[in-house]
Amino acid sequence: MSKRNVCAVLALAGLAVSGAARDHATAFYGGEYRVLWNGIDQGLHRDVDPFPSKRPAVLFVGRHIPDKRLDALP
Repeated sequence: MSKRNVCAVLALAGLAVSGAARDHATAFYGGEYRVLWNGIDQGLHRDVDPFPSKRPAVLFVGRHIPDKRLDALP
């Protein structure tokens, strides 16, 4: 799905990923939008034991598309 299509779906659902995105959608499409923040609730995972690793690690959750620049990770 293209970025434009994703934005259209979020707008139709009345969702935005930030305050700035909400303001932009309101200005261009009208209506009210609920902010659905990107991120992790650290409180839910505070008591989880870390996974042992000898190297630095990155957790990536999302689509593996060129825009995400996964190729920039070591």
